[in-house]
Amino acid sequence: MLVEMKSSQALPACRHLDTALANAAMGSPDIAVLAGAFRALAPDLNWRHRTALEQPDSRSDMVMGASLLAPHTVYPDHHHPPPEIYVVLSEGDWFQQGFGWHIPGTGGLVVHPPGVKHAMRSGEAPLLAIWCLWPEPSSSIQYSRGQ
Repeated sequence: MLVEMKSSQALPACRHLDTALANAAMGSPDIAVLAGAFRALAPDLNWRHRTALEQPDSRSDMVMGASLLAPHTVYPDHHHPPPEIYVVLSEGDWFQQGFGWHIPGTGGLVVHPPGVKHAMRSGEAPLLAIWCLWPEPSSSIQYSRGQ
């Protein structure tokens, strides 16, 4: 079943969403259910291109989103004050300062502590992950490229 995207949401990476969701559906039963729920929501999501240095929509309590990387794409090294957690829905490589590159696998969790440089990259297949970060109530989210 193909996800139909609104023309305003048809970013180049979105053409890989069906493949990413199909790969996720072959994961554990819990990840397959999550992939099915994501597929149902996808037509109503507001997809946009975002760089590691661009701040997501502002909230003071929590920010949630999804990252979809086309095959052979690197999301560059960056760091930010709030901690961040990803639920990995498809294969890809993940970097964290102090640990190097690793492959958590479909259904894996990736946790980045505050201020730690991190990145991700896709291989032959697209990378799809759902993420959440939660800033301190008194802080604002500021991003900077890792050096």
